[in-house]
Amino acid sequence: AGRIRHFGCSNWSVARIKEAQQYAASLGHPGFVACQPMWGLAVPDREAMMRFAPGGYYEDGYQELHAAGMPMIPYSGQSRGVFSKLAEGREDAISGDVKALYCTDTNRHKLGPVRELAERHGVSVNSIVLAYLCSQPLTTIPIIGASSVRQLQESIAAAALRLDASELAVLREA
Repeated sequence: AGRIRHFGCSNWSVARIKEAQQYAASLGHPGFVACQPMWGLAVPDREAMMRFAPGGYYEDGYQELHAAGMPMIPYSGQSRGVFSKLAEGREDAISGDVKALYCTDTNRHKLGPVRELAERHGVSVNSIVLAYLCSQPLTTIPIIGASSVRQLQESIAAAALRLDASELAVLREA
């Protein structure tokens, strides 16, 4: 009826997306124009993810879809503020589900490089966390979360910041 111009998917497995894309193509339809996986700089604990944020995580195969041209619209791109709170020494302010998801040694280790880049660029930790997604070489449109004007301003600053390939690698590999 022409009521839907474009549509995407969220929390679908890569296999299910591929199957849906093939089916749409067999009908002469374009299929999904974007995918919304959970993705951010912080790597979630997979067990906690299944309890608190079920669905697919970008590193679990979505890169193939991305590389084939499907834009990603990641949710939880700022990892629910965990890096900002850790940087401020406010781990006690992190809710139980967020602690279970993100308060891991892996993510604590990433905090050092995040702080260094924030200082180098003269921006907040939150801006670097979001710039990590905004600076991806493939089309990536992160969903932001802001509960204050300051957080919104940091997100706007992140959209203007471009991290280079070596900075992205430092963050990814930390």
